[in-house]
Amino acid sequence: MKIWLIVAIVLVVTGSLLFVGIMTFYQWDFTRLSTVKFETNEFVADRNFSNISINTDTADVVFLPSADNICRVFCNEKGNEKHSVSIENDTLIIHRNDQRKWYEYIGISFGTPKITVYLSRGQYYALSIQESTGDIDIPVDLKFESMDIRVTTGNVTNHAYTSGTINIKADTGDIFVKNIHADSMNLNVTTGKITAENIICEEDIQIAVTTGKTQLHNIICKNIFSTGNTGDITLEHVVAKDFLSAKRTTGSIRLNSCDAAKLYIKTTTGDVTGSLLTGKIFVTHTSTGDVDIPPTTIGGTCEIYTTTGDIKMTLGS
Repeated sequence: MKIWLIVAIVLVVTGSLLFVGIMTFYQWDFTRLSTVKFETNEFVADRNFSNISINTDTADVVFLPSADNICRVFCNEKGNEKHSVSIENDTLIIHRNDQRKWYEYIGISFGTPKITVYLSRGQYYALSIQESTGDIDIPVDLKFESMDIRVTTGNVTNHAYTSGTINIKADTGDIFVKNIHADSMNLNVTTGKITAENIICEEDIQIAVTTGKTQLHNIICKNIFSTGNTGDITLEHVVAKDFLSAKRTTGSIRLNSCDAAKLYIKTTTGDVTGSLLTGKIFVTHTSTGDVDIPPTTIGGTCEIYTTTGDIKMTLGS
């Protein structure tokens, strides 16, 4: 038993010294231990297109404005896990083409594949992205008529103008949209955070979070519906023409300088606090909390319900 213990200690010490020696030689650059080789491939569009469809697995996707109004796609990718790029039926199609053998799935990789799409400034019709693991970044310089983005694990950042509907769904990750003008917008995450700033929607905004916080700032729309199981929601300068609804199971709800013709606020465990821009007829209930609301008797209805928590509202910006 002692012999085996001594052998084990010698092997551990030898392995540690060997590791330190190799990493010192590589100047502690762990990427040099990678057994997966990356290469960059370029595609130059030879004709115009109106739609964009991307289906990838683990690549980050970044859109940038083209300096010469020529579409170029750069794929920094694994040598045996390339993407095909083509233009078919008025659509730029980027698709992951995995040609790995079973033994090529075994290896060490520290890099992240990345797809960079340079687009000419202008109006595009439909943008569709299906992503398993990776981040997506869309700049303000681009315009679309519709947008449908679905990510399993990753963050989505969008600044692009959309004249139609924006649909963004992430299972695990954050969604950040800013300076958006759209007809309607649907944002959905299972585990993550949703942040929306400076948004104008002609119709409805629907926001759903299972576990995570929601922060909404400077929003104008017809109706807004926000739901969530666990997590706080903050609304600042959010104005809905008709209806504003915010529901939580566990989490506080705060409204700062918000308004709508009719409001419905409900949480099971959490406080409801904040301010409205105009007077309302308040209907409130809390099981184990205090209620402090303005004594107004005119205006639309504002229903506020919480089981465990306080209700405190004021009027004014």
